[in-house]
Amino acid sequence: YHPNARGFDEFYGFRGGARSYFPYKNFDGIHHDNKMERNFGNFEEPNGYVTDVLADEAVKFIEKNKDNPFFIYLSFNAVHTPMHATEEDLKQFPNLKGKRKEVAAMTLALDRASGRVLDKLKELGLDENTIVVFSNDNGGPTDKNASLNLPLSGTKSNHLEGGLRVPYLVKWPKKLKAGVEYNYPVSTFDLLPTFYVAGGGNVKDLDNIDGVNLIPFIDGSN
Repeated sequence: YHPNARGFDEFYGFRGGARSYFPYKNFDGIHHDNKMERNFGNFEEPNGYVTDVLADEAVKFIEKNKDNPFFIYLSFNAVHTPMHATEEDLKQFPNLKGKRKEVAAMTLALDRASGRVLDKLKELGLDENTIVVFSNDNGGPTDKNASLNLPLSGTKSNHLEGGLRVPYLVKWPKKLKAGVEYNYPVSTFDLLPTFYVAGGGNVKDLDNIDGVNLIPFIDGSN
């Protein structure tokens, strides 16, 4: 299931789910799933805060492929535990304390990193015809990182609304109007057929998939 074995030409990241946001000084007791890896088996620790470094890698990839169609799966670990933030980001929230301060600083870093990717697309004139999706994997674990799911009830790992409802934003200026709300359930399963059709494919060519092409629903034609 390594990305390089699943159709990705390049990979930079880590296979696990809860590594340090700062470079490991040594690997004693660190499983290889939590080491930063470039492609397969080339372990190299980040030169900086992981959220910023992942944005660096995405920006470099966009610059390298600006003249060709490309796909990026940019899987930030923010704001997952461990609760690690830079001193500079923590200073932006003097009125907060403890985990609430840390999650705010980590969210700021995530926002900054996402903005850098969007800015690069705009700088290169690619923003109008690039589909950008921002999503999440589950509701906030309020006991772990001081996130708030209000007014929804429940948290990560349960079936109440606060565990299931997550941000799902789609931006494609060339095809979709801004500010549209679609008030029916969607899933990240829908992204594969949506991207495939947008790239010129026929959804009928995809066998045994659970998702649907979202565009006819979002633009109101269906």
